[in-house]
Amino acid sequence: MVKDAVEIGEKNAKFAPLEGKLFSELATKAIYNKEISYDLNEQAQNFAEMFGITLNRYTIDNYKINSCFMNIIVDTWHSAFEKRKKDGKRMYAELTYKSVCKIINLTYKNQDIGVSLNESKTFFEKFGLGIDVVNVYGEMIFTYRPVNREQNKDIFPSILRVLMHNNHLYPLDKNCKSRLDKLRQKAKEANLEQKLNEDDITTLFVSNKYKLRKPVLDGCEVHFINNLDECVELVKQCKTEKIKFITNNNLTGILFEMIDYNYTPAISFGGMNILSLGFKVGKIYASIENSDNTAPEDTLIHLEGKALYEEYHKADDQFYHGILQECLKSNYNDKVLEIENKYPLGPTSGYLTDKYDERAIYNAIDTNKAYPDCLRKIPIVPVFGYFDEYKEYDNHIIEPYTMYLVEVQNVEASKAILFPTVYHRCFGFKLLHCTDINYKIHAFRRPSDLEEVDFQEPMNQLFNNDKLSSLHKKFIANKTTGLCEKKFNTAHVTRVFDSYEEAHYYQNKYMKYGGKIHVLQQTYKSTEKVSSSPLDFGIEDIEEQEKEITKLTYGKKIYLLIIEKKEALIGGYRYIKELIYDMMSIKMYDLFNEVVAKGIKPKGIKTDAILVSKSKSELEKSFLPSLLKWEASSLKVANNVLTRR
Repeated sequence: MVKDAVEIGEKNAKFAPLEGKLFSELATKAIYNKEISYDLNEQAQNFAEMFGITLNRYTIDNYKINSCFMNIIVDTWHSAFEKRKKDGKRMYAELTYKSVCKIINLTYKNQDIGVSLNESKTFFEKFGLGIDVVNVYGEMIFTYRPVNREQNKDIFPSILRVLMHNNHLYPLDKNCKSRLDKLRQKAKEANLEQKLNEDDITTLFVSNKYKLRKPVLDGCEVHFINNLDECVELVKQCKTEKIKFITNNNLTGILFEMIDYNYTPAISFGGMNILSLGFKVGKIYASIENSDNTAPEDTLIHLEGKALYEEYHKADDQFYHGILQECLKSNYNDKVLEIENKYPLGPTSGYLTDKYDERAIYNAIDTNKAYPDCLRKIPIVPVFGYFDEYKEYDNHIIEPYTMYLVEVQNVEASKAILFPTVYHRCFGFKLLHCTDINYKIHAFRRPSDLEEVDFQEPMNQLFNNDKLSSLHKKFIANKTTGLCEKKFNTAHVTRVFDSYEEAHYYQNKYMKYGGKIHVLQQTYKSTEKVSSSPLDFGIEDIEEQEKEITKLTYGKKIYLLIIEKKEALIGGYRYIKELIYDMMSIKMYDLFNEVVAKGIKPKGIKTDAILVSKSKSELEKSFLPSLLKWEASSLKVANNVLTRR
């Protein structure tokens, strides 16, 4: 079990990447990185054993615990130092842990031999070798080549290239040479402490265009798992280069499990949730995701089994592309965005009484499948071009699909549902519906095209699918209409750290991007049976009772640094959703009037429901059962609908 992620902001001790001793008992032995590869261990029995790390025999026999830099130096060059001259004599003395310690002027120990990057220069200078070090973002943070002698051509490799993360070093693949050589050349031309603009953050591009998503079912292998070890045999049997594991378990718990198994995965993070975890072994890239990775960041969908997963996403993709068609995409410039952000459209929620009572519980007169019903009834979608701007109203006859800026003063409760603000933005068809309301039009924006649509077809395909539950079908419809009003593209770079100090160091380094640190803590839940005696409560003649209590035990903390880039969209499908908002306000206006006509006083409005204090039996006399909700419903929005601004 895991606590919710919380943002933290305190400052701790300084992290010093060049001076700090490199050894960490907390760091994992393997890590996800595009420039680090691990052989697939075909004999692996659990997740930890999958990642083959090859060491030479000398290193295996003499391995020093908690001494990563020392182990890498010895493992990289012990065999190379065994090289002989033509006469059979050694070219170099044997490279051992003791000899390296002596060169660097360190005390030899059986474990915990820490070496800093700056201290290591002595070793590299002595033998004419070099080192390049990158951080977890791909930025070169340290490079060294011999100063007083030429680079050694008799020892291979002559350059050690490593990743430093969590006070630990990981050897990089040979194919990173070209990229790091280019970075090093730039470092020669500028101070190394300056930004070289080659890391994962500065090279991250976020488009300002609305791009339709690719199908979730992309042909890769898909398997459901309940625990991490179930991945092992499936990976060993995989015939493709990509495999997807789906789980209904909490991904934060799986993250801790991976770290306990000595692996640091790739992390995709959004909102307050981990969206996916990735690992790479052999030629296979694997991701671990929840059932619907396209769902809103605060929503988790549970799908039981591969068959339902495939049916759900097939229906989801079909509905998504049936509604969000390329020909229906509008564009908007900065002037338009400024006006429409100032006068936004949205659902109406609030109380209709004199005072707000947060404890009051109401019954709801509800409109069934409210948003999907509005969507299916849309006959035409207005498409606005980039140069379609707001103009001063010229007294033309109101057009149903032209957008208007109107002023409506002093309205009663029912009409406040239609016009929740004094200055309001709406489509012409809403004005045409309001024949008994006085309004003044200030400006209009006429679309450059009107596209006829048949949203009834994708709606029927979705809701007639008997393989999906009504909950899943409604969720797909609401999720897609929610995506219509998407306003930003975002991209994240997420890294996990063992210490707050290191996370805070990189938060400051990339401060202009506003990175946030979240802390996750491992939590174990256990139950314990406890006996309680009636004498404890002063009651006689009652048998002793036994009850279960839940105990929480807290473990390690990890720190996620999430750096986000965001771009406002210059195009999209917001007008489909705004058509729904206007249609919904008319529907709620009509429902409000129906409720009042039956002698019932509305207490509040909650998106698609009118809240009343009447009992179930009273309401059943006036309304169809399909319109009524009997579960307790409270009004959580402390907003007075009648207070219009």
